[in-house]
Amino acid sequence: MFTFRSTYQSLRVLQPATPLSGFIVPTNAGDFTIRVIPHLFAASSLRIPGRYYLVLFLAVLLWLPVPLGAVSAWGWPVLSAGVLLMTLCYIRQFPVTALPVLWQNRYLLILWLCLLLWHLVLLIPLPESVMDMVRPQRTFLSLKQHNHWLALTYSTTDTIISFFRTLTYGCMFTLALLLFRTAHRLKLLLRCLLVVGLFEMLYASLHLFSGAPKSLFLDIKTGPAATGTLLDAFAYGHLLLIALFAVLALLIIRIKPSVTGNQRQRMRRLVNYFFGKKTVLRVAALLIFAGLVMTILPDVIWATVVSTVLSVMAAFCLFSPRPRRLSTFMISLLTANILMILAASYLAERHPLPSSDLFVTLEDKQWAPMTPGRFDHWLLGSGPGTVKNTNRDAHFIHVTGTLPAQHTAVFQFIQEYGLIASLLYLGVFLYCFMSALKAMAHRRHLVFRAVALCCTGVFTGTVYLAVVSTSLQTPVITAYVTVLMGVSLVSLQCRKYQKA
Repeated sequence: MFTFRSTYQSLRVLQPATPLSGFIVPTNAGDFTIRVIPHLFAASSLRIPGRYYLVLFLAVLLWLPVPLGAVSAWGWPVLSAGVLLMTLCYIRQFPVTALPVLWQNRYLLILWLCLLLWHLVLLIPLPESVMDMVRPQRTFLSLKQHNHWLALTYSTTDTIISFFRTLTYGCMFTLALLLFRTAHRLKLLLRCLLVVGLFEMLYASLHLFSGAPKSLFLDIKTGPAATGTLLDAFAYGHLLLIALFAVLALLIIRIKPSVTGNQRQRMRRLVNYFFGKKTVLRVAALLIFAGLVMTILPDVIWATVVSTVLSVMAAFCLFSPRPRRLSTFMISLLTANILMILAASYLAERHPLPSSDLFVTLEDKQWAPMTPGRFDHWLLGSGPGTVKNTNRDAHFIHVTGTLPAQHTAVFQFIQEYGLIASLLYLGVFLYCFMSALKAMAHRRHLVFRAVALCCTGVFTGTVYLAVVSTSLQTPVITAYVTVLMGVSLVSLQCRKYQKA
């Protein structure tokens, strides 16, 4: 047992030559104890380089929206087990670099742990007499197929699934904190998000222009709007919004001063504008704007306009890497937004979307009178995973434990988790939001500022879409937003640019 009598910074200075195995345990005021446990954190003979974990994590991000990926029945359990195993193996193999980062963000990780514990609280088996006093409506559903025992949640099966999903989100949040500690790795993440957005746009274009009435891989009817592989237009637009800010961040990273003193230099700049490396990024941005137009959803269009304008204005006020060049960039972005609004309005007139009437399954009709209202369980929640938004013209999939209620993502979260747990998650989200704003204001490295701008824009669009739509009910979207929440903390905290 080693004890360092000083502040936490002593742990970062007194690092041994070999990986240290143990826990950081606070003792008295100013004391931190590292307890060496050879059997738990012993150096393994099989050591995987840190960059391999990075490659696996990027592969997970690419796997999420694939038609046979996380949207399949077996894809998400495999993904959850793989991400959890990656997190545990990385912390075990690199405790010297991992434990200080986890200790620095311990309060946020505790909040994630509280969300997991809240699932278990709602899953505790209770006697029928207690249930009659606390939640009498729940006793009518005790014999249904989706309820294996009597608990506070209206669907034990769906709450268990939500528990593993939340565990996956927490592991992805932790891996984002640990893996992306350099500017080079952050640029790799931005490129990965851009590739995901381009894949979704090309898939949606192929499906839309081919005129197929059903999905190309799944036997599910789709509407006239582009949905991509996510089978929901709002989720597809939300994912393209994330990819759009990734490409905008890459464009801002490449803003450099240019000398245009003579005619030759002006011609060289003009040629580079059309045939340089940034041309690929400009074309990618235009393609993503076109993919957003194909959604024909006013809420997605306005979310894009609001988030891009506010985030770029915040960047212009907080750091402005090249004020003149960024002003030109802002004008170009505003022009693209105006053209997107006009094109979406024209397509909405030519191809109006059908009204989204409520779709209720046969199982829901059997117990619809016992279904709680929107705020019947606002304190404790009806149980994570029990509120789903299914429309008649969306997908005809039999979902057990579906509450026949129309909710946005905000009301859905309050209905499922209750007010207390919702405030915990809101605290984590707002802390990450403020960290991104602080990174844009105080960091000097352009890559970290651009990544912070990307996170700020995504968070702004997420808030807008969470209020008006249900895109966060898609696990893929929540996973990407969770990763960017961790990256927003990295953009503010990372100082040494170290590699594992």
